[in-house]
This record gives sequence, structure tokens and C-alpha cells, in this order.
Amino acid sequence: MNSIDQDLEIELEEETLIEEEEEVLEKEADLFCKFCGKKITNYKYAIDVNGKFKHICVNPHGILFEIGCFSKAFNCYGVGQSTYEFTWFSGYAWRVLVCSGCLSHLGWEYSGQGIFFGLILQNLTEEKK
Repeated sequence: MNSIDQDLEIELEEETLIEEEEEVLEKEADLFCKFCGKKITNYKYAIDVNGKFKHICVNPHGILFEIGCFSKAFNCYGVGQSTYEFTWFSGYAWRVLVCSGCLSHLGWEYSGQGIFFGLILQNLTEEKK
């Protein structure tokens, strides 16, 4: 996929996310690690960062992530030193966030003007195992 196609795909996905976002912010359901079932957060902790809850992000290796931003996350911890390198949120350093139950990659912990969690939505589920 070339850069123009990838940019167009990201724009289309962003439009869909905006439509879904209002529904998500009204939910109050628990979210669990889809791999082991540990409770990670709840939709009531969903927050807007840079004007929206959901973000489509691409890392330097070209891997695309759909993340949701949350003010609280449980049963997970940050790994390694925080860095500003390749940050998706200007002014925020990040570090990888893993599940305390199974060590699966759940997203990133961001610190700057406060702390928030960018969680990979496909790695969370509303259904407890």
C-alpha cells in the first residue's frame, strides 16, 4: 500500500470513528483484556484527547492501531522508560502498556500535562472470560 492509499484509508476510518464516538462516550460498560479476561477499564473513563476519543495511529514499522483514550486503566503496567520519540500526541511521552495477567500488549501510557492511556481497542472486549 503506498503512502497516498494509506492516508486515504486513514481519513475514511477517521470519518467512521467520529460517527461511532458519541455512542461510545455514552456507554458505561467494563472492558476486559481479550486474551485473559482481566478488567482493564470502563467506558465511563473514556476521554477526548486532541478533540476525540478514538484515534487511528501508524507506528514507524507501518503497523496501524485503533486506540481509545482513557483516564484510568487497571490491571496493567507500563514497561520501560517513557520517550517522546515517535509520539502520536504532541507534548506527551509514552511507554508500552501490558496486561498484568498475561503480559499482552494493551497500548501505551502517556504522560505530559497529566496522564492518560491509549488502549488498543481490538485487544479489549466487553465480555468477561
